[in-house]
Amino acid sequence: MSVLTCDNEMRPRRVREHPRGMADLREQIDMTKRTCSVPGCEKPHTARGWCSRHYNQWQRNDGAGRRRCSGDACEKPALKRGWCEMHYTRWKKHGDPECVITKTRSVCSYGPCDRLADVRGLCSAHNDQRAAGKPLTEIRAWRSHLERDDAGRKLCRVCLAWLPEGEFGKSSRYPDGLAYMCKGCNRDKARLRNYGLTLNQYQAMLAAQGGGCAICGGQCSTGRMLAVDHDHKCCPGDRSCGQCVRGLLCGTCNHGLGHFKDDPALLRGAMSYLERHHG
Repeated sequence: MSVLTCDNEMRPRRVREHPRGMADLREQIDMTKRTCSVPGCEKPHTARGWCSRHYNQWQRNDGAGRRRCSGDACEKPALKRGWCEMHYTRWKKHGDPECVITKTRSVCSYGPCDRLADVRGLCSAHNDQRAAGKPLTEIRAWRSHLERDDAGRKLCRVCLAWLPEGEFGKSSRYPDGLAYMCKGCNRDKARLRNYGLTLNQYQAMLAAQGGGCAICGGQCSTGRMLAVDHDHKCCPGDRSCGQCVRGLLCGTCNHGLGHFKDDPALLRGAMSYLERHHG
């Protein structure tokens, strides 16, 4: 039985030499190690002893013996029609290479605003109001969060009232460590978000209840404002749709209803129990 062998294993391996010879190859390798001849530049050599950056600068400015721009006091190299890029563009747009046009921007068309117009005759802030469908209002001047008045009070960015720092909540988002709105404005914002009640609606509801809790007629023992009570069967959780708001309760009555699960049967049973054991 004969053993077949591959012909490639029997052939001697050839060493392919560089077509220009080993000396040229070594010279080419040495050329790659060269750096730019400009003092302080360590970038690799590209052409004429320079790196690509300095070679491009030489081509744009002094390369190939280019003549200078024919414009007044212009030392840039001529590219087209005897002018540099800038003077050629001026001639192409305005017909005169020495033409200089100063652009002027109009002022915002909203009366009290003195900002420069950006879009459709309005500044960027009033254009944002217009795009959102809001009525145009005066833009407030920017104020630093670290600004304080002579009495050391901070400005609330919502109600624009100067209040003591104790009237602001803590916040790490701002440099002074305080929120941008006071606690009262923060409560109004949370009430509107959770129950759909504005401050005026809340005050009207409180006046209709006689200024106190809808159950006991009193105030919160902690001094806080009365809580908004809603039907949890309609909207389980802390937020309401605004249609199931029932009234304003003090903290004790509000928690009491929660412990009794808003169940009238449990409340009637508790009432009967108290009446039986009432001394």
